[in-house]
This record gives sequence, C-alpha cells and structure tokens, in this order.
Amino acid sequence: LIGATIVLKMHGTEIYCRGKDYKLPIGTPAMATGGMGDTLSGMITSFVGQFNDTEEAVTSATYTHSYIGEQLAEKMYVVPPSRLISEIPHAMKALEN
Repeated sequence: LIGATIVLKMHGTEIYCRGKDYKLPIGTPAMATGGMGDTLSGMITSFVGQFNDTEEAVTSATYTHSYIGEQLAEKMYVVPPSRLISEIPHAMKALEN
C-alpha cells in the first residue's frame, strides 16, 4: 500500500484513506467550474494543518466543501470558487457540532 489519501470527486464523492473508504452523498453539479478542485485542495491542506488526524481533516474538509456548494446552489446556477471560499467561516460555525 502506498499510504496515500485519495479524494475522488464526481456525482458522489469518494474518499480512500488508510484502507477505509467513505462515500459522501453530498454536492451538486453547480460546483463543476474552474478552480473548484483548487479550492478543495486548499481546504484539505488547511484542515490537515489544523487537525491532529489526517483522515478526519480530509473527510471534514471535503464534506464542508460540498456542504457549502449545496447551500449556495440553492440560490445560484453555478457556484464560483470565490463565493464558496467566502462562506467557509460561516459553514464551519454551522457544522462545528
């Protein structure tokens, strides 16, 4: 095994980490826009720097990314990465428990 964590973004996001796999049935096609993967990568990197557990960091960042996208897609046809980024603090507060 290579010891890597893999996040596979598609209709339902899949995360493979330490022999475990997670399927997140959250997200929206409105997030299929340039820069969204870069935004997710940045969120994962930031969460890894803040959490003690890499698996928890990756799954939390990925869920938060998709959660924000779904919330914004209720009001927008396409979710720009810049708008998603501006919502991160609000979503983290909403999801903290």
